[in-house]
Amino acid sequence: YEEYVLGNKGNALFSEFSRGIGRVNASVAKEDIAPGKWFHIAATFGNENRIYLNGELIRAEQVHNKNVRRGSGRAPKIDLMVTRKGVTNAAMDECLIYDRVLSPEEIKTIYDAQK
Repeated sequence: YEEYVLGNKGNALFSEFSRGIGRVNASVAKEDIAPGKWFHIAATFGNENRIYLNGELIRAEQVHNKNVRRGSGRAPKIDLMVTRKGVTNAAMDECLIYDRVLSPEEIKTIYDAQK
């Protein structure tokens, strides 16, 4: 199955497609994602997976072996801002999912409209 993950661990954000394929790790300053502070996170999944923080690209990784399936055949799933120990120390206000990869300009426009 396809699995899309966007989460955090400590002061690092990560995203991945299907259990480690195209994993992107990005360290950020703790104050940028501190409890009680509003921030905008976006991830895109394609031939290159990208993570954005507050409208700016912070890390990108080329995806290799995207056609490899490591799942159980179950339906696709999406994990947003969760950790293996449960939910993160953040509240999610809005979740937008698109059927295509957004451009950096589109992500910046969405961020600017929401900040």
